[in-house]
Amino acid sequence: MSAMPPHSPIETLAQDLITPATMFDPALTYYANGTRVVMRWNGGEKTGITEGMTRNGGTYQYQAVRFEDGATSNVAPHVLHRATPADVIRPDGVKVRPDGRGKWVVVRGRDYLGVIFDEGDMARGRLAVWAPFAGTRNGIAGFTHDPAVAIELAFQAWPVTAAEIAERTGAPLRYVLETAEAVTAEWQPQGRRAVLRVAAATRGKTKITREAAALVIERLETGAERDMD
Repeated sequence: MSAMPPHSPIETLAQDLITPATMFDPALTYYANGTRVVMRWNGGEKTGITEGMTRNGGTYQYQAVRFEDGATSNVAPHVLHRATPADVIRPDGVKVRPDGRGKWVVVRGRDYLGVIFDEGDMARGRLAVWAPFAGTRNGIAGFTHDPAVAIELAFQAWPVTAAEIAERTGAPLRYVLETAEAVTAEWQPQGRRAVLRVAAATRGKTKITREAAALVIERLETGAERDMD
């Protein structure tokens, strides 16, 4: 693990800065503020978010990083790497596996949640997320610079089943399906999707977008509260 310099003024970086190689150092990359990075050394690694670079008058500067454990340190740039979706670990069973250069597949068990593509330095976000059940015509769930956000976009685009809503609310499956169909009828003129028409997904397996599921749950719970009054 590299030595940390004393406190120095920190300069905000709006975009990545690459310094040319010198007699003593290779070309170094200082990442723009807000970039998720991984610091690796023999025996360990830490993930954090960049907060700029030092300006101490020397030729060699350090990257300011706020780590996930809450610590903030000035780190030698040669031990930092831009985090990829594969560096993100989630506790909910969602996993990411590389699928070629600049491409990652997001899965949960046997469910194929989506694909993340690294499109390079794009102002809208270098990571493009495609998901099979995204509510857009081309299946794009969103764009971001943050790999953790990219994975969440794919996860949020995955639908909820009617059985999951019934289990959460305690409502009979029939009421769940009726409420979901009502939301579908309301949203259809707006071009929004609620119930996803999948041939193999009927009854309890009926797929409902997460946005619609939130409304279905709200209506079921509100109805249950009225019945108790």
